[in-house]
Amino acid sequence: MFPIELPCGLPWSGADIDVVVNVAPNTVNATRVFDFENPVPNQRNTLTIEYDTGGILQGYLRFNRYGNWQSTGGQLEADGNDTSNTTRYGGEILTDIEARFTFAENYIVAVGGENIFDVEADEEGNGPLQFLGVRQALTSPFGFNGGFWYLRANANF
Repeated sequence: MFPIELPCGLPWSGADIDVVVNVAPNTVNATRVFDFENPVPNQRNTLTIEYDTGGILQGYLRFNRYGNWQSTGGQLEADGNDTSNTTRYGGEILTDIEARFTFAENYIVAVGGENIFDVEADEEGNGPLQFLGVRQALTSPFGFNGGFWYLRANANF
């Protein structure tokens, strides 16, 4: 058995709202439809390099790519049909890594990190949210908290 595997995912997603029916008047307008259709990137790709010695050491290195996305930030214009306040956010690549060590077949210690290069979303484009102190886009598909490191211990009985 070769100890390295390369699983990857290359999905494409999209949402298009053609008709809005059976809703209260003035609740779903062009701005709201835009926010339903565009907050999720059309592309979300993953490439994982997994390593397993079949014994004491396992691990992975993962690259997560998020495509561009757009949002009006919920800012409804007076007539509700203007999406000119749209903010476009750029895509990013986040990197995760983990190493797991198995001891006595029942104990596993893992050390790793998610978003290890501390990639942050673009700056928030919504003026009122900026005024309130929001730095990164609240609608970011990969969050706005930056990197996360961990140490985990498992015991299987």
